[in-house]
Amino acid sequence: MQETIDLTKATGHEIEAKSGQPGVEQTLVSPPSIHATDKLKSVPLGDRRVRLIVSALLALFVAAAVIYWARAGRHAVAPRAESTSASEAMPPDVIVATDEQMRQITVEPVTERTLDIERETTGKVSFNEERMTPVFTPYAGRVLKVSASKGAVVQSGQPLLTIESPDLVAVQNELAAARSDENKARIALDTAQKVAERARRLNEREALATKDLQQSEADLLRAQDELRRAEAAVRFVESRLALFGKNAGKPIEASNSSGPDRLVVIQAPISGTIVERKVGAGQYVKPDTPEPLFMISDLSTVWVIADVFESYLARIRVGQSVEIAVPAYPERRFPARVSFINPTVDSATRTVHVRCSVPNPGGLLKPDMFARINIGAASPRPVAVVPTGAIFTKGADSFVFVEESPKHFRRRQVGVGREVQGFTVIESGLLTGDPVATRGILLLDRIIESGGKND
Repeated sequence: MQETIDLTKATGHEIEAKSGQPGVEQTLVSPPSIHATDKLKSVPLGDRRVRLIVSALLALFVAAAVIYWARAGRHAVAPRAESTSASEAMPPDVIVATDEQMRQITVEPVTERTLDIERETTGKVSFNEERMTPVFTPYAGRVLKVSASKGAVVQSGQPLLTIESPDLVAVQNELAAARSDENKARIALDTAQKVAERARRLNEREALATKDLQQSEADLLRAQDELRRAEAAVRFVESRLALFGKNAGKPIEASNSSGPDRLVVIQAPISGTIVERKVGAGQYVKPDTPEPLFMISDLSTVWVIADVFESYLARIRVGQSVEIAVPAYPERRFPARVSFINPTVDSATRTVHVRCSVPNPGGLLKPDMFARINIGAASPRPVAVVPTGAIFTKGADSFVFVEESPKHFRRRQVGVGREVQGFTVIESGLLTGDPVATRGILLLDRIIESGGKND
C-alpha cells in the first residue's frame, strides 16, 4: 500500500515539474500498465472510503426495503390465514353469532320443576285370550256351505258352516239299533213278568213245582237287567248324536223315504267377532285338524302387552290404573288396568311383560295396533325443563342450542319427555342452569347447515 502511494506521488511531481516549464509541451506520462487489482490499489484512500460508505448505505437501503416488503406481505396474508385456520378448526355443530344476529336470539337457563312424572312405555294391542275360542269340527265330513266370513259378528248358537258327515249316518244307525234292542228287551220283560205271575198262581195251587217257579222268577230278573242295559245303550248313542247338534229326543227312522240325515251344522260357541277363518266350501275336514276352522273373539275388551324395564317394576302393581294411547286416535286416551305381571324377566331385553285389560267400546282398538302406555309415578320429583320453543327436531332426534361462551353456540342432542304447560321435560343432555337459545332457533340452525357462514 505504501509503495503505491509513493509511486502516485512521484508521478504527480513529475507531471507538475514538466508543466511548470514554459514552452515545454505538457506531456502526460502514463504510468506503467497495471492489472485491474493494481488499478484498485492505485485509487486514493479518501475516494475508496467514500465509495465503501456509499456501497454500504446502498446495501442497507436494499436490505431494509426487502425486509419491509416481506413483513408487509406477511401481515397482509396472516389475517386471511388465521381466518381460514379458525374456520377449519371450528367444529361442525358450533357457530359464532354476530351482534346483529344476537339481537334476534334469546338465551334462557334450564330450570327445574317438580312434576308428577308419568313413565311411558310401548306395547301392542292383542286379543283377550280369556274371551277367545277356536272352533274345530268334532267329526269328519265334506263342507257343503259356509255361513260366516272373517270379520262377521256372530251370536252364540249361530250357524257357521254345514257339513255332510258319514259319521252322523253311523251314529243314527247305532241309535236305531239301540232303540230296537230296547224294544226287544221291553217285550222280553213283559213276557217274563207274565210267565212269572202264572207260575206263582200255579205254585199256590200246587199245580207247578217250586223249581219251575224259581226258574220263571230268574228269567224275570234277567229280562229286567237286559232292559236296563238296552236303555243305557240308547242314552249313550243319544249323547253321541247330541255332539252333532241333533235332537236325540225325536226317534230317527232310518227307513223313511228321505233317508238318514247326513247334514251337520256347526254353530258358534260364543258371541263375538270372527277374527280368523280357514275353511271353504267343498273342503274335507277332520277332527284331528291342527288348525281351527274359525277363531271367534269377543272384542269388547282387549289386552295391551307392554315391556317394562325391571328398574321401574317396583312402581307397578296388579290393578293399577294406566292410560293407553294409539296413533290412530292421538287425541284420545283409553283407561285400562294392569291385570297381570309376568313373574320372569326377559334376559335379552331386561324387561318384564305387563298385561293391561282395556275396555274397547265400539271396537276402536284393533289387535296388533302399536300402543303407548302411560304409567303414573308414585310421587312427584324435580326435573329439568326448557321452553318447548327451544327444542327442534330432525327425524326422531331432538336438539337445542347451548351457549357455551358469549355468542358461541353448540347444537346438542337431548332426550325429551312430555310437555307440561309450554315446557318440555329434559330426560338427558342438559343440566339445570345450562344457557340455551329459546328464540332464533331456525336462524342458528340455518347458519350451521350453511357451513357456519354468517351471510
